[in-house]
Amino acid sequence: MMRGMVPSSTRVIALIRKASASPAVYVVVSLVALYLGYALNLWRAADYRLYTDGQCAFLEAPGLLGPETLPDQLATFDRYSEGLVVGRLLANEAGGFFSRGGFTGWFTDSLTAPEGVDPNLYAAAYQYKLYLDPPPERPLQTYDRYVSHVGGQALFVGVLDAVLPFGNGTKLRVYYHVMAALTALAFVAILVWFFREFGASAAWFLTVVFSLLCYPTLYAKNLWWVIWAFYLPFVALLYFFREEERRGGVLSFRSLFLLAFGTMLTKLFFNGCEYITTTLVMAMIPACYYALKNRWSRRRFFRSSGVLVLASGLAILVFFVALASQYVLAGDTFMDGVRHIADRFLVRTHGGGDAIAEELGRRNGVPLLSLLRWYATAPAVFDLRKMGIDRVIAMKWMMVLYVAVSVAWALVLHRCREAERRTRIKALLVTVWLSALAPCSWFVVFKGHSDVHRSLASITWYMPFMFYGMALLGVSLEALIQRSRRGSRAVLT
Repeated sequence: MMRGMVPSSTRVIALIRKASASPAVYVVVSLVALYLGYALNLWRAADYRLYTDGQCAFLEAPGLLGPETLPDQLATFDRYSEGLVVGRLLANEAGGFFSRGGFTGWFTDSLTAPEGVDPNLYAAAYQYKLYLDPPPERPLQTYDRYVSHVGGQALFVGVLDAVLPFGNGTKLRVYYHVMAALTALAFVAILVWFFREFGASAAWFLTVVFSLLCYPTLYAKNLWWVIWAFYLPFVALLYFFREEERRGGVLSFRSLFLLAFGTMLTKLFFNGCEYITTTLVMAMIPACYYALKNRWSRRRFFRSSGVLVLASGLAILVFFVALASQYVLAGDTFMDGVRHIADRFLVRTHGGGDAIAEELGRRNGVPLLSLLRWYATAPAVFDLRKMGIDRVIAMKWMMVLYVAVSVAWALVLHRCREAERRTRIKALLVTVWLSALAPCSWFVVFKGHSDVHRSLASITWYMPFMFYGMALLGVSLEALIQRSRRGSRAVLT
């Protein structure tokens, strides 16, 4: 071989390493990978039918929504809730964006559930039938409103519905692709932060993992949950505090307040108070991480935390005022809205009232430790059945792995020679378990709701506990690879 020539295989490996270290390449590849998984379930990370028995039994109703009208390409999670958005699209067609107060809901004209089919499940399915089939001969009149939040997700989709020049079947596909793309974009923004904070190897590990996770894939394109909106305050604050660190000083508390207020209000607009305690705690995690990493003073941490609490509280207050005002638009009174907000909060926490509320009240009697044990062990993290492997990796195995890796790091971290890396990993270790408080806050405060909706509330583990837990695994894997390359006497650096 001539001097200076590099073997082609070596050259290819060098190019791959260079490309993998490029933030631009990472963003493009990660965005495409997540989008394809979330929009098309291309990586077979989730089997929708296995996780929708409690919410979407109507899909199996004979003659209701067969493959001719609702093919597999439209498969999504929790159509029971999503039917409220589809019903709102029908209301827009009938009377405009703000008819019936702009609330989401179901049309129930000529609605008779087939024998053996739950009427509520059938009502949700009926909205798809009305939307996808030719318009009914007579106008739709009976509208069962959902009045617990403003329905911003339906307004967002409704704008698309008004401007897209396609048939309704094609429009519905477009909505799912838009939601999947926005979810992928939100997640990639988080993954890029990990790329910059912990390096390319850990970030690429996260990309692969989040392409294969069951629950993010299930939720990614749902029109009701708008999962990407939950992460807006978290993502914004990650980058705010990173920029603050880069500049080497405290940025304006006014800027922090406006950022937290604006992103929290946006979240509330799109999906209301769904998993609100989880979102509020999640928004605090970036401050906790940077406080640990950069050894903030107590005064600085509590001032930043106070600003975040104040901004989030004001956003919730503005949301409640807007929701109560929406009642006026619907022909009720502002105080009707206030009473409903208070009533729904009591129902979610204590039960009482209608049949659903009574059920929540009964579920509030479940032992808290029993409920937490279920959420810490049973939910699926990786469902391999759609991939042809009869295996589900449940949360309990991830918990065991996280605990084991955390203990291992605690034992060897003092041997890390690089002070900056040691401080960063120490902050990550603590933040992993602090971030678990976000989902647990929902399980504790809204215990009855968490017990009734176990198949739904499991998504809160990804807000943001699983991000940090998987990042810890990625950092650990990278350290082990480096150790093996340097020999058995090397220390973790």
